[in-house]
Order: sequence, then structure tokens, then C-alpha cells
Amino acid sequence: MRAKNAGPVLLPELLAPAGSWDCLISAIAAGADAVYAGGQAFGARQFAPNFDRETLKKAVLFAHLHDVRIYITVNTLVSEDELEKVAEYLFFLYTIGADAILIQDTGILALAKRIIPQMPVHASTQMTLHSVAGAQWAAKMGCLRIVLPRELIMDEVRLIREGTLDYNLGLEVFVHGALCYGWSGQCLLSSVIGGRSGNRGMCAQPCRKPYELVTGIPDEYGRLVSATPLKTSDTYLLSTRDLCCYEILDQICSLPVVSLKIEGRMRSPGYVATVVSCYRKALDTVAESCFLSQKEDIQALSLSFSRGFTTGYLAMNESSDVMGRDMPGDRGILVGTVSDRAGTGGVYVRGQGLDHLCAGDGLVSLHGSEEQGLVLRSDCPCVKGEFLIPFKPPCVAGDPVYLTSRRAYTASAEQIIKQAGLYCKKIPLDLFLQVNHDGVITGEGKITSRIAGTALFQFTSTIIMVPAEKKPVTRDFLITQIKKTGNTPFIIRSFSLIYDGGLFAPVRMINEIKREIIAKAEETLHASCTPDTTRVTCAESRLNHLLQSDFFRVLSSNNTTESPDIPLPRLIVLTDSIPSARAALTANADIISFEFLHLPDRDEINRFFMEWTTEKDRFGSELYVKLPRILREKDSARFFSYLPFLVRTGIGGVMVDSHGPADRIALAAPTLDRIGYYGLPVCNHMAVSVLAECLSMVTISPELTLDQISSLAQAVPDAGIPCALGILVQGSIEALISSDLLLSCMGCDNSPDPVSAERVYGIRDEKNRIFLIREDPLHHTRIYNSAETTLIDYLPRLYRCGISSFIIDARGRPPGYVSLMIGVYRAAIQKLPDEKQFIRDLKDAKREIAKGVQGGMTAAAITRGW
Repeated sequence: MRAKNAGPVLLPELLAPAGSWDCLISAIAAGADAVYAGGQAFGARQFAPNFDRETLKKAVLFAHLHDVRIYITVNTLVSEDELEKVAEYLFFLYTIGADAILIQDTGILALAKRIIPQMPVHASTQMTLHSVAGAQWAAKMGCLRIVLPRELIMDEVRLIREGTLDYNLGLEVFVHGALCYGWSGQCLLSSVIGGRSGNRGMCAQPCRKPYELVTGIPDEYGRLVSATPLKTSDTYLLSTRDLCCYEILDQICSLPVVSLKIEGRMRSPGYVATVVSCYRKALDTVAESCFLSQKEDIQALSLSFSRGFTTGYLAMNESSDVMGRDMPGDRGILVGTVSDRAGTGGVYVRGQGLDHLCAGDGLVSLHGSEEQGLVLRSDCPCVKGEFLIPFKPPCVAGDPVYLTSRRAYTASAEQIIKQAGLYCKKIPLDLFLQVNHDGVITGEGKITSRIAGTALFQFTSTIIMVPAEKKPVTRDFLITQIKKTGNTPFIIRSFSLIYDGGLFAPVRMINEIKREIIAKAEETLHASCTPDTTRVTCAESRLNHLLQSDFFRVLSSNNTTESPDIPLPRLIVLTDSIPSARAALTANADIISFEFLHLPDRDEINRFFMEWTTEKDRFGSELYVKLPRILREKDSARFFSYLPFLVRTGIGGVMVDSHGPADRIALAAPTLDRIGYYGLPVCNHMAVSVLAECLSMVTISPELTLDQISSLAQAVPDAGIPCALGILVQGSIEALISSDLLLSCMGCDNSPDPVSAERVYGIRDEKNRIFLIREDPLHHTRIYNSAETTLIDYLPRLYRCGISSFIIDARGRPPGYVSLMIGVYRAAIQKLPDEKQFIRDLKDAKREIAKGVQGGMTAAAITRGW
């Protein structure tokens, strides 16, 4: 079922999910070239069955014996106290012969380079590498492949490839499966709502919940204090359709990518078998330049699981084509809409494409948000364009009806799984045997594996043939019996035999000879796919050196610096409007980090920077430029064309929020300081060590607890890492950034300048929490937490453990908010050396903060964690 090598098109790898042992078998049986799986920890699908260590060993061996690569996910963020466990796990994956590991955490990437530098590393889509600069950074860090975000379009994929031709870097794209509403790796929505972090593989999928769009007039602090509901036709405002690139697979294969990825480690074996087999067949026709999508395959894909299909942003679809706001669950194939009731016999459904329904078909009707499902007991023909289906009230005229399962497709998937040995590709084995005159059987074998190359082995059987008393074994009979490899992974491609005849062995012994040959071939293949003893010993030595040198020592959370000579933390304020930036200057923030790329008036921006140039000596503030978290190539080009002007104005530096731009800035403007925000998540000192190569300060992830922050803050100076640490102490966390233009799709008047906006917008959930929404001209929707992070209670502890920058995120907020918060936090910082005075004034400070917060105050993860 794999593509034919003789085809004129060089195919990318077909990569399938293996969330369980049965899914692994299904993927391989259906024709996957590679699979990806996760262990019991450190994988981004913690609610999948996954594999324990012993089963993971077997999974790697099983995949290799079927000429399939297996990649293991280690794609979560990890805290300081988990580094030792991660290091041991990486070593384990190396020893069992995993073909690559998928990584999100920059610290794990550094750890892998240090312990197992020969292990291939793939950068997970959770790393959000969406630009040429980001891809180049990953390649320099030793990544051999990056999994591109699902928000990129085809031209951007080509640009990234063109920009990395000098690197040994492959690109991987998703072609099928669920779509996240937000950019992967940048979504904190599940974390801030309920403490289930997507960056820990525990996303609760809040994007599949119903929301109400609301609006109101902002007050002097930018708050939505009186929300008015807006009428929308749908309620699942953040729910996407599922990605399906089957019908444009020939276009996808023309992209410079090495792997096509199917999402679905939480899906069933039947789903995996169906989806992989459909894409395998289609890819084989692409290889022969005769691709034509098949209606029955599209139906099979739809019935395996579908929220409605889209070819996604990759094919330059608009938000309306990507989103499925009417229904968040499986909808299969649309049968039609209810036209009328048929008394007590059910409803008439006006058909829209299907000409028959079969006994065993699963159907669901949708009445508002209420679903009703049934399984047909008998065939149901389409008569005069209508089906008679026994749905009960409240199924009424206008309600859609979907076909969600069909027995024939289920049986087909089951057949693929049941007959796995028949569908899996056999590995060619060239065999030479010699039977000596004394009956000793020796020989040589050559395995030709797609993943391991050519491997040779020598063989001596424990079976000794004896002189025949009656009928000797003939040469032809011996060849025929040994070539019957059955359900083994091998097929004997060529067989040379030196045998003079005259000897005898019963069939069971000849079969035993065959089993010994196959066992030796398996052993040889396994050895070819795993590192040799020397490399394992070297890796183990590197690991033990770290273990014995207190590298992973986690300090007590109470082990904080008590020296009275600690400098007071500087106050960094993020703004994205000129009035608010001026307010921050007047209030004497130490650094104003100004995110301006989305502002439409270039002349006004120029005037502001020129004013600051002439007046900066009057203020004690430094002005930095804040780059957006998602900086596509066209926007990056716009910034770098503007950079020489910014340097002339005397700005102090640039705050980056993604991998890559800092390296480019260092080359283009080496005098500028470079600092990082939490779009570059920092959870352990190894991550800091990597980022410190191009940044003078990083921002600690807002998902860490106070104890985890303390351990990290102590580990950084202990490791001699020259990098300052900052933390968000006040502001609404940007919980999600999406390429869906929600407000535009809903017809809302959304000004690009947050301060001049006449209205603010939000979405209200079932618990009456309101999450503010902003849409910017960079074509992103930003959703903010319903409560505002307020860490003023924890400033003394953060100060004592060495956090040197406190950050107020005032983006989207007017000057009144900026002045209020800078005033409160500046006063609080001045009192830090005298903790008793700080505590006495804390209640008054919180009272002042409460005047301006949106949705109340929260300590976020600092007390709860992930």
C-alpha cells in the first residue's frame, strides 16, 4: 500500500498518530511511513493511553520491524524540579532506538544536546516557529525538522524553506485532524480558566464551549464594566472545523516539505486505520502523477470523525471557512434538513447528496444545542428527494441531520487492523545458505531497510541435517520451505543455496531453521536502528556527570537571598498606544516597551519617537520596541526596514516574543539591548541558558508556582548564567492569539487603536466570566484572561529570590490605567527593603489596584500551578 519508488514524484513521509498500541498497529497496517507516540510523561496528550517504558520499547521494535520510523513526543514545558527526570527519560529514549524526539521546551532541547547529541530532534509545533528567523534559530540549535504551525499559508512554507537552504532542516506540515483555535504553544486559555495547561498536555478544550459575544463602552481604565450581549447566529464562537487536505494533496506534495502529519493521538484505532489508509492510497496516486480524489474516501474520512472539513489556513482560507461555530462535535456527513414531521413515524429530511441510508448507519439531528442520535434498524431509501427517519420531537423543520457512522466503513477499518500482516510492507532479505556435507548449515543475510539501510549478518543454525535413510530433502524443497516467511516482517528477495543433497531433516526442523534466520534478521535490524554500546556508554557517562555534579540540585523554596544590597527591581511597562506610552514616560517607568506595529498612523508614530528623542533626558525611562508574538515574514520585513530609524532615535532595545528575531536584531543593530517576554516560555534554567545567548533578560512563564519560580531563580545564578529574570506582576494575560478574525466575522466595529476605540468587546462563558477580545491589523484575534493577574502580595518573595524586573502589561489600556498601576507598583517597590512597611501598606495598595482591574484580581498559577 506504500508509494511506488518508480513514480516520478518524490513523496513526503506520511506520519500517523499512535496514542495506543492498537493505534500503532492500525497506523502501520494502513501504510504509515512513520508514527509518533508519547510516554506516560512529558507528552502533549496526557489523556491518551500512551505507552509505559516497557511498552515503548516494544513499540519501537515493532515499528522498526515493519520499516516504519517512530518519533517520541517530549513536547511539554517542564519546571526546574523535573529536569533530572527528563534527562533520564531522554537517555532511555536514545537507548531504545527512537528515531527522533519532538520537543517544545527550549531547556529540554539544550539538555538533549548535552546528553544525547546524536539523537535527532524535531521542533514541535508547540515551539511556534513561524518565520525564517525562527526556523534558522531551530536549525542552529541542532533541530533536523520543525513542525510548522497550522496557521501558515503555502507561500510562507516556501519562504521558510528558501530561507533555510543552507541548513540541514526538514519541514513538516499537518494535513488532517483537529485544529486549535489559537496558535499552538501560545495558548494559555485552558490554564488560566481551570489550571489544565495545554503546555502540559492537559488542555480542557475551552474553545469547544459556547460563548456569548458582548460589548460596552470602556471606562477611564479601559474596563468593560457594563456588557451588552450582541446577537450572533452561532454560539460556539471559538470552535474550528477539522483539517482535511485530502482533496488538495497534490498541491501539498508540491511544497518543499518532508513530512505530512495526521493529528489524532486521542482517536480510536478505527479512526487511525481509516484516515491513514485514505491518505496512503491518495499519496500513491500522487506518486504516479494521476491523483484524483475519491468520493468514497472523502465519505470514509468524514465518518471517521469530522466537525466539518476545511483545507485550513494552508490553502489561504478565510476565517469563515476554517470556523465551525454552529457545532463543536462530530458531525460526519450532512444528510439534509428536516422539512416536516411525519406524525409519530418520525421526520421527513430533504436530502443533500446522499441517495440512500443503510441499516446500521448512525445519525444525529441538531436542534439548537440539543443533539438526538439513533442507529437505523433498516435501509432507508431516498424517495422523491426525501428520507423518512424516525427522529422524535423536538426535531423540527429546519434542523440539520448528519450521518456520523456507517457499518461498511467501520468493517473496512477493522479488516485493516485484523489483517495487519497482509498490509504491512515486508523488508527485503537476501539470503545465502550453505549446507556442509556433515549437515551443518551456515550462511549470510543482507537486509535492505528503508529506515536502517543495508545490514549484514552471519548465521549458523543449531539444526544439523543428517544423512537420509530413505527420501532426502531436495534443494527445491529446502528453498521453498525457507522462503515461506508468512507473517514475519521479511520477504526473501533472493536465495542462494549450496547443497549437494542426500541429507534429511523433518519439516518442523526446517521451519526451525527458518525461524532462526528470521530471529537473526530481526536482531540485526534492531541493532542497526539502535546506538551501539560505545555511544550508549558515552551518553550514560554524560548523564552521570550531570547527576553527580549537583547539576539538577533543586533548592528549597525558602532558600532566598537575604542580602540588603539587592538592587530594587526595575519596572517595565508594556503599552501599545501613544497616549499610554506618554503616560508611562510621565510616571517614570524604568522601561516602556512599546508595541506599535499594529498602529495605522505611521506619521504619528514617527512624531512620537522624535519627541521622545528630544525629551528623553527629562525622563528616567528607557524606550524599547515590543515585537508581536506572531511576526510573519511580511511584518518582519516591515519592522526591519524601520529599525535604522529606531536606532537613530536612541531607543534602548527590543522586546521579542518568539524565537528568531533576537538573532536578526543582534546582527542588524548590535548596540540595542534585547529582552524576552513570555511568548518565549521560561520554566527552567536550561531554557534560560539557551535564551541568554541573545537576550539580557527573559520573562518567567506565567504558569509556574511560586516555589517553581524560586527554584528557577536560584538555579540561574548558581549555573553562572548571565541573564536577568522578569515576571508579569500586573495585567491581563494574553491567553490566546488566533488567526480567526472573530470580531470582523461578526460585523463588529473594532478600531485598531485600543485607546481611540469607542467600544470594547468580549466573550462571556457559561459561568458569566468575560474575556476581553481585541483584533489587530496584523490579522490576529487576542483573547485575554477574565481576571487580571495581580501579584503585589508576592513582591517581597519575588524580590528576595532574585527577580530583577517587574512587568506591568498595559496593552489595550488607556493612560488612566497606566498611571494608576505605575504609581502603585513604584511605591511598593520602594518599600521592599522594609518588608514590615510593605505589609502595613499592602491593603491600601490593593484597594488602589482594584479601581482599575478588569474582572477582578487573580494570582494566576502562582498558587495553583499547572
